[in-house]
Amino acid sequence: MDLDRTCLTLLLIFRLAFRFISAMDALGIVLFYNAPLLMKLPLPRFTIPGYILLMGALEVYLIMILRKGFFPVKLLFAYFIMALVFELPYAALSGTSLGLTLFVLPWYLSALVGFILVLKHVHSSLGRA
Repeated sequence: MDLDRTCLTLLLIFRLAFRFISAMDALGIVLFYNAPLLMKLPLPRFTIPGYILLMGALEVYLIMILRKGFFPVKLLFAYFIMALVFELPYAALSGTSLGLTLFVLPWYLSALVGFILVLKHVHSSLGRA
């Protein structure tokens, strides 16, 4: 249980650092996010920066809650499902640059690893009940 919280805290700090890097330039938004899907949402001009700010604030909140010793399963599920859907690096994976793909891939894999950690925690807590 403590290992799950520690791993998720480090994973969220890693994701927050990448989110800061991705928000520095418009090219970062194209590389780190599923831009075609985000552009289909209503008012993409406001939705995309709002999404980035919301997820960044949620990461800070989750880091603080996990460090206090709580494990908000529903919020972690919602966070990682949104990350898996909206943060698929579509442009980097469809491109031909291997270096760019290797740079962006840890961003997406961290969301997948976090989702698996939450699933593992839920499965182990159901096994004890």
